[in-house]
Amino acid sequence: MKIKSLAKDIFLTFSLALLYVSTIFTGAVISYATSPAEYLLVIVIALLFGFCLVSEKRIRGLLRWLCSFPFAFMVFQYFWKTNYAVRALNWCFPGYGKQSAGGGFAGALLTIILSLSCVICGIIAVSIKPEENRELAKKQLPVIAAADVIIIILVLLMESQFPPLSQIHQ
Repeated sequence: MKIKSLAKDIFLTFSLALLYVSTIFTGAVISYATSPAEYLLVIVIALLFGFCLVSEKRIRGLLRWLCSFPFAFMVFQYFWKTNYAVRALNWCFPGYGKQSAGGGFAGALLTIILSLSCVICGIIAVSIKPEENRELAKKQLPVIAAADVIIIILVLLMESQFPPLSQIHQ
């Protein structure tokens, strides 16, 4: 039983990182197309983020969050190494080049809103009474696994359509 519980914690810890980091990058792409959708995405991701932190013991939720930082760094490296943001921008606006200062500011604002939303949902999640968490914990793995699969497919599908970096830096 302990191994199963540990595996669940590791999975949810990775999911926290995947949800947060991928939203920073995909949210920017969505904002290029339509601004209201990015805020809807932030709300949904923040709710899923909080759902990952639901646990029968508050300390486990907090440990999941703390342990998600190394995973977040690994997920961030994927986006950084693939030049996801620049390629996404040029996918939305062919021939654009690199992101402008205004676009960087908008991305930073989205990241701040996402972070605050995740903190609020996280506080709510660790504040839920343990008795109520048992019911939520049963639904946690299927919901988060489905969200992870959708995010991974979305990120990879979008990236497959982005222009190559060599085409951007001509």
